[in-house]
Amino acid sequence: MKRFVFIFSLILISSRSFSLDLFSFRGLDFYTSGSSTMRTSSPGETKICADSGFRLRLSNAVGIFSIGFPNTRLPDFPSKFSQISDWSSFDSAFDLRYGLSVKVAPKMLPVGVKILAGTLELGGGLSRLRSPNISTSSALKTFTPPTFGADASLPAFDSGEKPFAFSVKVFPSAENAFVPETEFSATCDNNFFASVHKVFSLPFVQSAGASLNFASFVYGDSGTSSWFFDERPFLNERFFSCGMEIFMLFPVAKLFVCAAASQSPFGGFSPWMRANVSVPLGRFSVNSAFYIGDGELVSVSGKRTDSWIQAQINPMGRFDIGKIKLDMGLLFQCDIKCGAGLLVDYVFRWDGSLKIGTVDLDADASYKRFGLDGGWLFSCGTDFLFRGKTFSSGASLSCKVDEKKSELSFSGNFSPKGSPVKSVGAGFSGSIRDGKLLSPEAEISLGIKRQWKFASLNAQFLFKLGF
Repeated sequence: MKRFVFIFSLILISSRSFSLDLFSFRGLDFYTSGSSTMRTSSPGETKICADSGFRLRLSNAVGIFSIGFPNTRLPDFPSKFSQISDWSSFDSAFDLRYGLSVKVAPKMLPVGVKILAGTLELGGGLSRLRSPNISTSSALKTFTPPTFGADASLPAFDSGEKPFAFSVKVFPSAENAFVPETEFSATCDNNFFASVHKVFSLPFVQSAGASLNFASFVYGDSGTSSWFFDERPFLNERFFSCGMEIFMLFPVAKLFVCAAASQSPFGGFSPWMRANVSVPLGRFSVNSAFYIGDGELVSVSGKRTDSWIQAQINPMGRFDIGKIKLDMGLLFQCDIKCGAGLLVDYVFRWDGSLKIGTVDLDADASYKRFGLDGGWLFSCGTDFLFRGKTFSSGASLSCKVDEKKSELSFSGNFSPKGSPVKSVGAGFSGSIRDGKLLSPEAEISLGIKRQWKFASLNAQFLFKLGF
């Protein structure tokens, strides 16, 4: 309850400190979703979950509140509600997402201020301190300048539950562009993050930026995480991390480098560095990435990163032939880890995207080999989308195969235009082990969206049937 009082106080302070004209009404968005999972073999185990909320949009402020409950068996519903006796039990029984964002640039100050409070989403430079490793999510990656700071934002209606957080960002006005941006974020579990960053221009450089980051997080052996049985345990204490990030966009290359050092629970500091380089070559481009770090690095998320060296190469090609647009990319990554000796994981990945008029076709395939046990994983998928004048439709197919089992999923959707019905979809998924079909599941979905002058409604419904 104290968190809501804090946010309400923030609203009162903002309204009294600045002209109410700065917070004129812009709109109200409503959201609701629900899903149900039932298995024919045990109807009594039917589970349902739902989310519902609203977003208030003002000219310089946004507020959001959403409540949901996770998968709950139907027979357990009466006891779930009967156990609610105070705010603490209510907070634990439901998933609450809420927040307020206020952005004001007063004329009497040389800087503007953006304040956020609630169950915020934190990313940007903080996400790289949490997980410094290189990503292999796609072979069609376009180099974009990084987002500095914690990049705090309000939660989505159906996002995962996050701890209460508070963030303040101070940014310069147009007349004081030389002043760097400063950001400070804190969470209710005593974690802190601060950043000072600036985007600027240099001779012979299209754009450049630099950021200094500092983090203080509490983590350790709580006695509930199973990975501590396999790794060296350490006490639940406060640890510190600091780092620097730099990007430069040259006419012939694009560069992003980040380096940091995190206090090790085993003594001293664990340094790491990551670099991304992109070189455009006409219709082609070559992306590369490199990471080097301590094989026993424990990031600010409290998780061990056992990679010692990662190296990645990613050539891409883009071709335009009339209305035909074709993109193709290859990716190879080698990951050297510290274990019982040196272990090597590697990844091969291919991605393709074809656009012909109103038809889009995307496909991908990847092969991963794990050095620890010699295991492997092959995955592939394809997405089809047709955009017509009165409707659009799509289909997706994905498959995963390893030495033990195979997984297959298929889905399709239909979206009429000019209708309250946003989309209608259906899908099927299952796995095969030793020639037997396991956990087959079918699903149907319905999406509804209405838009008015000052309000909108977005509703999603999903029903799953397991066999």
